[in-house]
Amino acid sequence: MNVLQLLKIKSKLVKDKFLLPIIEDVLDTLQEAEVYSTSDLRNRFFQVNVDEDCRKFTSFIVPDEQFEFNKVPFRLSMSPGVFQRYVTSIFRNLTHKGILISYMDNLIVPAKDEKEGLQKIKVVFEVVKKYGLEIKFKKCQFLMQKVEFLGHMVENGTIKPSIAKTLAVTKFPEPTTGKQVQSFSGLTGYFRKYIKIAKPLSDLTKKENSFVFGTQKKEMFEKLKKIMSEGPVLSIYKYGRTELHTDASKQGYKAALSQEAEDGKLHPIYYTLKKTSPAEEKYDSYELEVLAIITALRNSMYTFLVNISR
Repeated sequence: MNVLQLLKIKSKLVKDKFLLPIIEDVLDTLQEAEVYSTSDLRNRFFQVNVDEDCRKFTSFIVPDEQFEFNKVPFRLSMSPGVFQRYVTSIFRNLTHKGILISYMDNLIVPAKDEKEGLQKIKVVFEVVKKYGLEIKFKKCQFLMQKVEFLGHMVENGTIKPSIAKTLAVTKFPEPTTGKQVQSFSGLTGYFRKYIKIAKPLSDLTKKENSFVFGTQKKEMFEKLKKIMSEGPVLSIYKYGRTELHTDASKQGYKAALSQEAEDGKLHPIYYTLKKTSPAEEKYDSYELEVLAIITALRNSMYTFLVNISR
């Protein structure tokens, strides 16, 4: 099977700097919903037309034939930004009205009940038809109380890692090299907001350190896998009373963002942790505590600013 590389055009392209939405912000918009409908756009980048005067730059030759792309090709660094910009522009009004949230080719329609959900779905499909978008109907889910979206299971104001993501962590074999530790850290890092333990395995990835997977590291490895296997659940952020709890030591610092729910109890919505650097290890205890607060505010700054502004 031959793969088209488009090497020459890659070197001439200016990367589209349109930013993808922050996943945490996307999930926060689902806070009041109890019913969800999801769908995927078919063929992702092929939904977007290439300007006619630019198509010649995508030209390629095969035996006895020459072709050029009418749609945005895959395997180009600017394609994700172009596609997200296109999708955002189409659904901007629906997003502002709380009818739909889009992330690349992933669409979700949150609603308080089935009646509202049906009304929103109708509006979304009218826009989809207007712009000639194609949807993977086999992957559609309508008016569900529990759905998978962006690697998370969403249900009744709570989120947790999806089954596929959880299995990827729990079935990960005990690492024997620094690269394998990096791979495992990448998997768990995607769900760092769910994890409240504070000793990462990052020192095993440093080139100056010899790889020794001792008892302490094994315990941390198994503890992380156990946490993920139990399906940790977080509440989705809502505007209201919010508390930030922090803790710090010479080894690292961590924070937990919690909110009071209808049951009067504090429910966690976000965890963050970080290992201290060699310079930070020399800080006094009060300096480390302040550092933990600053780090937590940076990681959750958008959430805090929105809450304060209201």
